[in-house]
Amino acid sequence: MVGQALRWPKLESEHRRWVLYNAIIGTAVVNAVINAVLAWVTVRGQHSVPVWSAPLVGDPSTVVDTVATLFFLPLFTTVFCTASVRRRLQSGSLEPLARPHLGLLSRLDGGRLRRGLVLGGLCTAVLAPITIAVLLGVDFDGVSRSEFITFKVAFAVALGALVTPLIAVRAMAEALD
Repeated sequence: MVGQALRWPKLESEHRRWVLYNAIIGTAVVNAVINAVLAWVTVRGQHSVPVWSAPLVGDPSTVVDTVATLFFLPLFTTVFCTASVRRRLQSGSLEPLARPHLGLLSRLDGGRLRRGLVLGGLCTAVLAPITIAVLLGVDFDGVSRSEFITFKVAFAVALGALVTPLIAVRAMAEALD
């Protein structure tokens, strides 16, 4: 689906290279570090993490944290990745991408904050029910602190690998907006 949305074979080699090194590999490293730290800070005083807890009580839970990640990771990734692509476009080290390569991505209009909010909302609406069903189906309740941190890092890296190439390619076409 991602390859289809990006029309990968039609991208110039400079765009494919930028997506591979920056939007996939670089983002995986950044997401792993940030989410490991966030997870550790969130559960540092707990021995286990429940699958559910009331978010207003302040106790972390796997479901609440995962749904928050589904919204905030695409939002922040859109803001920061778009800024990075804009710098490259402005410096001339990356050429703008032609609109015909965008497919459905061309519908993500507006500034980077608006696009991030829309993408975060879409990820949450589409992926939260599936993710919650999987967490409940595999009985992910009462996991240890280290299991929770490992899950959060793996989930963030996978989500980033899904959305960041889309965000980057959309940003590469901004010069034509």
